[in-house]
Amino acid sequence: MSTYSDDSKHLQLQIAARQAAEDERLAAEQFERGVISEQQLVSAMDATEMAVKHAIRHGVSRRDLPAA
Repeated sequence: MSTYSDDSKHLQLQIAARQAAEDERLAAEQFERGVISEQQLVSAMDATEMAVKHAIRHGVSRRDLPAA
């Protein structure tokens, strides 16, 4: 794969992981307000973890990703 393709793929994976982390943050706020269930919060947390692990498996540096 070319450097451009690698960079593009890594950027897409970073964006996906950051979006999952933002969704998790919003889910935590909603959970605290009683809007969503604990299971929905856990699902959001799992999605962030999966997105981060997927990005790492494809060569994205841990420092470029949200904590999971």
